[in-house]
Amino acid sequence: MKKITMLIAVFGFAVIALTFFGLNYTTNAQLKSDNEVNDKKPVIVRGNRACATDHDPEKIAAAETDFAVRLANLRGGNTSDARGGNKPPKSPTPTPTPPPPTGGVINVYFHVVNQGSGVSNGDVTTQMINNQINILNAANAVYGFSFNLVSVDRTTNANWYNGCYGSAESAMKNALHQGSADDLNIYSCNPSNGIL
Repeated sequence: MKKITMLIAVFGFAVIALTFFGLNYTTNAQLKSDNEVNDKKPVIVRGNRACATDHDPEKIAAAETDFAVRLANLRGGNTSDARGGNKPPKSPTPTPTPPPPTGGVINVYFHVVNQGSGVSNGDVTTQMINNQINILNAANAVYGFSFNLVSVDRTTNANWYNGCYGSAESAMKNALHQGSADDLNIYSCNPSNGIL
């Protein structure tokens, strides 16, 4: 009986020793594998579908400089940084753009094209037209422009009303246009396909 007990004890010790060495080998192999993975640099593969924005730092800096110079020109000549101080524009300085035109009166000819009487048929009211002219004047006053409503005409033509941004557009504009190239002609109609 002592021999069997001794044999079981030796066998048990061998099993425990093999288990310990096996776990130690597995753990070391896992650590080595993890270290190899961590030593490798990530590989970035760009697919066919990517953002078209170029995030090149040099191009971004050049664009920021260009924007600062243009903004400074509009504000009177110097650029202001985010901390509130003034500093000269960074080089290279882009070619300055000509200042926007300032001032003037623009004559407006408003052409209401409808398919029948009533607002639901496109017959825009005089109050709506006056409100739009007021909005144009308020939005452009800072640039010195004003809009002078010269005339309003009304035309009932279902083909022009529903086809004003298609095949009927040229005929409509040729028939209704007034003034010169310095004047603004506005046509109200019902263009399709989501066009305003």
